Amino acid sequence: MRRRVSRLALLGVLRSRSDGIWTSAALVDNPAHRRNVEAAYARLRDLYTRLSSLEELADLPMSEPWSGAPPLRAAARISGEYLLRLVDRLTALLHDPTDAAVWLEIVRSSTTLAPEDVAGPPALVRRPVARTLIARQLGLPSETVRRRIARLSALGACERSGAGLVVPNEVLQRADFAAVIDRNLTDLRRMFIGLAQLGALPAPAGVAAIAA
Repeated sequence: MRRRVSRLALLGVLRSRSDGIWTSAALVDNPAHRRNVEAAYARLRDLYTRLSSLEELADLPMSEPWSGAPPLRAAARISGEYLLRLVDRLTALLHDPTDAAVWLEIVRSSTTLAPEDVAGPPALVRRPVARTLIARQLGLPSETVRRRIARLSALGACERSGAGLVVPNEVLQRADFAAVIDRNLTDLRRMFIGLAQLGALPAPAGVAAIAA
């Protein structure tokens, strides 16, 4: 940890002081950072809307909507805590945070929802994803991703299918992965409860906001 903090300090990402570790003001007080935070906030609200349409978040303790500019930093802190929990759980399972990121990207890039005109409840469709796309999405060298995929394959966490990679249902249904998925659902709900109490989410249709 000490070496990593020192490395980040050399990059100007944070500052280490006697009273703790601080994020560099220059890193967060600039237009590019604000655009990134605004985009992340929009994605959070979009995810919330989609989950609400599936009636997965109908009983959240909604507060009065935030007045004025959206609470971007507070929302980023709450969602960041969720992300760290997810990375921590996957790192414990896959032994390395970069391997965890590669595995998540395989899941994300190879999984889509079936078209809305297909009868029945929403279903997942899995299509193999190319290694080059994973590398591009994560901003990692292709050779690095190749080595990480080899390690994940050795763990049985993913498999090749045609010209790409997938995480099959059999992997997700394994006891170790199922436990992480269940905990992640709890963490995801905790994140949205925090955002709802902050007033950072729109009230679902038919649900009145309550006082915080």
